[in-house]
Amino acid sequence: MSHMLEAWRYFGASVNALLVNSPYNAIHFAYYAQLRAAMAVFSGEGVFVQQGAYFYLDSSGTRHNFSAAGTHTFVWELWREWIKGSRAEDLIGDQIKLMPLVSLSDIVPSPRPGGVLERWGFDLAVGATEKTARNAASYDSKAPFPIPVLTSDHVSIVRSIWRLLLSDDSAIAFDAAFVRYLVDLAVTDAIASGGADDEIISREQQLEEIATKVAGATGQDATALLRRLSDPGADDRLFAAASEPQQDVVNVLARALFLVRIASLSVARALGNDESSARSCKSWIKCWLSAIGVIPAGEFEVQDLVVDFEDAIAELDFSAGAELPSTLWLGEAAEYSARLSKVESVCAWGLPL
Repeated sequence: MSHMLEAWRYFGASVNALLVNSPYNAIHFAYYAQLRAAMAVFSGEGVFVQQGAYFYLDSSGTRHNFSAAGTHTFVWELWREWIKGSRAEDLIGDQIKLMPLVSLSDIVPSPRPGGVLERWGFDLAVGATEKTARNAASYDSKAPFPIPVLTSDHVSIVRSIWRLLLSDDSAIAFDAAFVRYLVDLAVTDAIASGGADDEIISREQQLEEIATKVAGATGQDATALLRRLSDPGADDRLFAAASEPQQDVVNVLARALFLVRIASLSVARALGNDESSARSCKSWIKCWLSAIGVIPAGEFEVQDLVVDFEDAIAELDFSAGAELPSTLWLGEAAEYSARLSKVESVCAWGLPL
């Protein structure tokens, strides 16, 4: 749980660094968000990862030590193996939902997310073998580097991130977007292998068939399912950025977002398994959210919190003509930029508290 929360804080620091035109630090923090996210997932699997100590507990509670060359290398090697197994498939298939009562596994019985998750682990793979970029961000003077230029495209990534993080039908919008992305990959592959003459008609027909089949199996409305599967207004561009083997700030932030969300899913699953321990964990998370200024002490309305972030997205100027980054930090805009930098706020509605 603590690894997951720290992963969100690193990711928030990365978003803040981007908004103040410090892309080197944004990449640095995003990498560590990924690292802590993977460690959070492993913790949920019973694997302890800490510098100099790597072990797991079996069903009897017996400790088994790993030999490892270092934390970064160990995390990548374990991630590469974990994504191939049934535990990764179960986590993604059961916890990711298109709608409250329709999970990914209802649509794709064997989602086999290994390929996607391996691409999203690109920075973990690089970090395991190449320390130059990480050390440069941590220790080197930036004076010799070209002064970075903050573009509207970079800033609009923050809007795309938040569109995936806001609450959508009692869940985070990321989840439905991820289902659409995987289904679209499957449909695209089917079209390519089938040699369809009219891709648009073929795509629509296949989505209709999927919606009808899932509706029959789950009892949900086929029209609503089809609407969710073919949402034309969805902002899904970060999925493509996450899969590209590049280390531009946009690519690294996209991968960080997705790995941290997967870490949250692992914690959410754990919170639903043991009611007695979950109660104390939920209470602790609420105290943590209050301590960092996300929520007030005591009761709070989640939807009011979500609306605050929706307002921030609506008010900030992401246009190409904006003078960046100064327009993000002058007057009322500073309040909105600061709010959008506090990405860890998503834990208030992204976990079953």
